Amino acid sequence: MLRSFRPSPAMVIALIALFVALGGTAYAVKQINGSTLVNRSVSNLKIKKNTLTKTEINLSQLGTIPKANTANQANFAKNSGQLDGHGADFWQQACQDGTVKGYALVNGDTNFPSSFTNAAGNVPDKFNCTGGTVQAKRNSTGNYTVQFASSTAHVGVANSYGPGSFDEYVSINRESSTGDWQVVIHNSSGQPTDHHFTIILS
Repeated sequence: MLRSFRPSPAMVIALIALFVALGGTAYAVKQINGSTLVNRSVSNLKIKKNTLTKTEINLSQLGTIPKANTANQANFAKNSGQLDGHGADFWQQACQDGTVKGYALVNGDTNFPSSFTNAAGNVPDKFNCTGGTVQAKRNSTGNYTVQFASSTAHVGVANSYGPGSFDEYVSINRESSTGDWQVVIHNSSGQPTDHHFTIILS
């Protein structure tokens, strides 16, 4: 007479473990889709960088990018051409009539070079709206030429400054259309004299 086989508790546990192991492997082989994942279960650290495109992103849910509010203020042609809330006609453009087109501080003295120089010791401060060079030379006692390269300025003023007396008289003359200005300095007696001076063009 055959006896019925009755597995032992240890055998039952072993079979269950084997079933779970095989079933788990088979389950893992399946492709994981959206319905399988629990909502909000994937963190941003699990997503590969630079893999999401606009197709996966709901653009309408994105907030304002930092500093994009500034760009929003220029959403019309009317204000996109403004600077600090003012239109182009509010600002004075460089080298236009009414602006300072150039200036120079010239340390005129008896040792000033007779050829053009823009050395800091001779011309310590200078500006040319064209971006060209500013240089000066001494022609004779009290007679200087200051050159503003490529400048088309027609109006200029000059005065003496620096050490010594301030009773000098300074006159200027536009020598050429290329930016050369003659500066002549006289003392109170009307004699040519060397002295520091400034010249401003407009």
